[in-house]
Amino acid sequence: MHVLGDSIPFALSEADKRVYEPRAVPLGKNCGCVCPGCRQPVIAKHCMSGKRAPHFAHAAGYDCASGFETALHLAAKQLIETRGVLAFPELIASIKVWDDMGHVHEPALQLVTGGLRRLCNVVLEKSLGQIRPDLRVDADGLGTVLVEVAVTHFVDDRKLKQIRHMGIPALEIDLSMCRDATFAALEVALFDKPSGTTKWLYHPGLAEAECRLRESLRDVLSAATESAEARARSRAEIDAAERIEEAARQAEREVRRRTEEARQADTEAARLKEVAERKRITDEAQRIQRYEDLKKAAVFKARPEERKRQAVLSRLGRSQLPAFLAAKVRGAMSFGVEETLLWQVTLFGGLVHQQPAKGNGWIGRNYARAWMRYRFPVPQALHKDANDAIDDYLMALAVNGALIACRNNSYAITVADLTCFETLIAIRNSRNFDPGRLQWTPKEEWPTEQQAWTVAEGMSPNLSAAGRWFKLASEMHRNIGFPPIVICEWGSQVGGTKESVANYLVRAGYLRLAPNGAAAVTR
Repeated sequence: MHVLGDSIPFALSEADKRVYEPRAVPLGKNCGCVCPGCRQPVIAKHCMSGKRAPHFAHAAGYDCASGFETALHLAAKQLIETRGVLAFPELIASIKVWDDMGHVHEPALQLVTGGLRRLCNVVLEKSLGQIRPDLRVDADGLGTVLVEVAVTHFVDDRKLKQIRHMGIPALEIDLSMCRDATFAALEVALFDKPSGTTKWLYHPGLAEAECRLRESLRDVLSAATESAEARARSRAEIDAAERIEEAARQAEREVRRRTEEARQADTEAARLKEVAERKRITDEAQRIQRYEDLKKAAVFKARPEERKRQAVLSRLGRSQLPAFLAAKVRGAMSFGVEETLLWQVTLFGGLVHQQPAKGNGWIGRNYARAWMRYRFPVPQALHKDANDAIDDYLMALAVNGALIACRNNSYAITVADLTCFETLIAIRNSRNFDPGRLQWTPKEEWPTEQQAWTVAEGMSPNLSAAGRWFKLASEMHRNIGFPPIVICEWGSQVGGTKESVANYLVRAGYLRLAPNGAAAVTR
């Protein structure tokens, strides 16, 4: 099974510009194929063990979000063109009309019988007026039909309006649920089961057929109207008497209603007053907190460099500025301190260190810029250089694993604190790292549930993946009696590798390096 963005089921041959499955081309980089989405070379993986579906993958360092969708799209169009047939869904014109007696009438008229039809004059991706349909075909018994293949992008209102204006029948084939992306699976979707994946977008005969169906009901509806009028007259006298009685009941209900409304109004007024008071208290607390934060920032900003350095070391519980936090960036001298590592450690200590424990899992680029200007005197002329320095440093932290760059100039925090990042750096700098070199963090320093979840959410592509890591973390208190290497191997059975399990447990704060790289012992 393939997952969007994870693997590519088909690739485009550079030799004949057709798409192929992985096992239809040579293994590895010699497959001679490119990604249909980004047109970068791909690697064919035959996966003969059966643990994963055969697929194509990008070379290390490449990322492509459209490869799966484009590959599936091209493969479907290629199959239709090659086979020269397509399974068409049944099209039935129907209307639903209630007559004046309350009876429903649902006449129907079949316009197209469902089934496999031969195609000729199959044209791919050729402009037609103001639109460019995926395919234009001539189908037996139907004439020219436009065919749209949808994986994630479906026909929008503008395109559908153009299709209706041209008066050409149009189909849409929905492949959004096709995760078993092979030619065999596509043939089932395209040629065997049209009712589940294919629908009519437009047919010029549908409106006329509905008009004919309405005309066929004219006499029936007229007769029902006459019967309804007769029934209405017979009830007129009864209704007159009932109205007098109802007026009395209505007056009584009105008194009760007004009484209830007054009671509810009093209750709602009390509730709103309580809500307003709670909001006032919350807003006041936030205002005070913002004031205190700004006051502390102003005090820090006014300090000389050495006192800034002492404050940062105290915050991190270190005797020296951690050298592994240093990064070469543009505009490094824009913050009024001679030691560039000082402002970099300040940024990490204020925006990354221990933030997951508070439920803060994100850093916005603009927020980081403003946060630093409140703490360091940056002249107006150096604002751009300072911004460049902050942007480069955030990206450097992302490269080293403390953050993950996301959309809208934001970053997800993926380490719990400085010690976790230090351990992660040591692991990354070790060739063929052995998880057996890790030991449990002292139980009193274990991460909170908030911290474990925030790190899991930051390093995972979706909530489902984050949930799996968090579930693993929730089991740690039962397993502290085992060596970390055993727990990493056990966790890898749930998903991933023992290295990836160790990676999460290090980031969240459960594991750290054993002293002097010694093997961990059972607690």
